[in-house]
Amino acid sequence: MTTRIILVACLAGLLGGSAGDTARADGMYVAPWGYEIYEPAQLAFIRYDAGAGTEELSIMPKFHGDPTDFAWVVPIPALPEVSEADPQLFGDLAELSRPAYRSRDSFWSCEEEYDTADLVAPGGRDGVEIIDEDVVGIYRTMTLGADDATALLDSLTVWGFLHEGNRDEVEPMIQSYVDRDYYFVTMEVDSASVANWYWGYGKDGPRPAGKSVAPYYYYPSLQPITFGFASDDIVYPLRISAVSAYETSSVILYVAADHRMTFDGASTGYANRVTAGELSALRDAYPAAGHQLRAGDFLTKLQRRYTPREMDADIVLRRAEDDAEYLAVHYSGWPLWSLVFASGTAGWMIWRRFRRRPVTRAS
Repeated sequence: MTTRIILVACLAGLLGGSAGDTARADGMYVAPWGYEIYEPAQLAFIRYDAGAGTEELSIMPKFHGDPTDFAWVVPIPALPEVSEADPQLFGDLAELSRPAYRSRDSFWSCEEEYDTADLVAPGGRDGVEIIDEDVVGIYRTMTLGADDATALLDSLTVWGFLHEGNRDEVEPMIQSYVDRDYYFVTMEVDSASVANWYWGYGKDGPRPAGKSVAPYYYYPSLQPITFGFASDDIVYPLRISAVSAYETSSVILYVAADHRMTFDGASTGYANRVTAGELSALRDAYPAAGHQLRAGDFLTKLQRRYTPREMDADIVLRRAEDDAEYLAVHYSGWPLWSLVFASGTAGWMIWRRFRRRPVTRAS
């Protein structure tokens, strides 16, 4: 019995060691009555300037559905400037922060952490102000101010951003944002603009090799958009996302700030202080991401999965306990010590078996 227990424990350890290690301000997507658009992932890049007290929030909308029915409401804590973001930004960020893959060529290590060097909208009701209307990239946008949540809900319903099927669910969230003097940006996809887009690329961007232009309703994501605003904290308005979130949603935030950042329940996938030398190399290799960064920035990649019930508050990021740099490393193959240990265990088991074999004496 003792021998069997030891063998099972050894095999469990070896199988566990050989497996690969696992090291998304968003808004509310609104669909017409009876039509579902889900938000399976949220993906954003945040650049925060503590000295100026400003935040730039770039979001890559991801959803399943027809963009012609897409409507988006994003609450912002201060009057924002809305602009286009480079669609290549998030591809660059994913690439530069990806885990390192190495063969197991050290004797003891199974896992290591490495330091890394035209929209015409009806007028708003009393209590709602249309501050700005514009076409930004593929979106028709309105920037709204409100001091009456009911008036805002009425306006959003008239404009088609809400309907009787979701208004009651949205009301407490809208009320909480109005109580905190938030502004709101509404966005709809402009069909004439989105038709010029390739899969994941702007009309002026590179066309994927071997791919024809895909109808825009097949897109898993749309053009990213940037909101710039004043803020004393790094804020990601998550709560309103619960209305359109899937059963579980992954929230991935890339944050460029003075220090390594974190938030409740987040796991860190990448953390690096960008030096002047690194910045030059990054701008060559990853131009969209590199030109969003500055020498001295600490770039952190954070991720957490949420259920709609867990999206009960906005994310407020805070400084991590330290500025330790981190890069995940995924290993393939078997570490040398595992092979030695397995061979030794198998040899010992064979020796024990033959040693116990009874000797048959000739009669």
